[in-house]
Amino acid sequence: MSIAERDDAERQQAPTPPPSIKERSVQLLARYSTLKSKKDAIEAPFKAQIAIINEAVATETTPIQLEMDAIKAEAERIGLANAAEIFGEHCTSVIASGHALKLSESEAVACDDEAATIKRLLKEAGKAHIVIDPDEKAEGAEHRMAASACLRIKVELNKAYIGSMIDDFPEWFQARGISMEPSRTVKLGEAPKPRVPKPKKEKGSKKTAAEAQPEQEAA
Repeated sequence: MSIAERDDAERQQAPTPPPSIKERSVQLLARYSTLKSKKDAIEAPFKAQIAIINEAVATETTPIQLEMDAIKAEAERIGLANAAEIFGEHCTSVIASGHALKLSESEAVACDDEAATIKRLLKEAGKAHIVIDPDEKAEGAEHRMAASACLRIKVELNKAYIGSMIDDFPEWFQARGISMEPSRTVKLGEAPKPRVPKPKKEKGSKKTAAEAQPEQEAA
């Protein structure tokens, strides 16, 4: 065997060094890509079938759904406009054919101009810079502007708080154009399922202590 042949044989017998971290990461990415391609190939025909089925379902059911939506809107409109005639004095729902028209009555916060009311409340709360441009000449204006730019705040009336406090301080809220007004809604939905009473378990007769004593003595 020549020297070159011997060197080749030794190189073939030598153990392969483990891959570096970078090489291993490249190998993992390649394997992940291979598996992803296999997975996509398996899913493709099923997704095509699902798309065909969804299209067929939409074609068949869209006219029905549109009619159902129109009926729902009409039933709710009629129920709201004729609540006394439909629901009477002591009833809050009408049930038929497994569906119910439900009447809900409550009090809702009301104001003539909600945006203006919120703006006034913010100003009174000392947070006018959220909705009003601050005076650039005022001390610390640049900090307020930067702070405002960092915030995304959705400001809305805290109706739960107003509802809980308006009875105690009615004049304060009235001065700001905030009041509570009766609110009525009618919604069509599925009727609640009737409750099926659970069968009562028969309780075994319990022996009194006096009856159990002779048995224990006999044992």
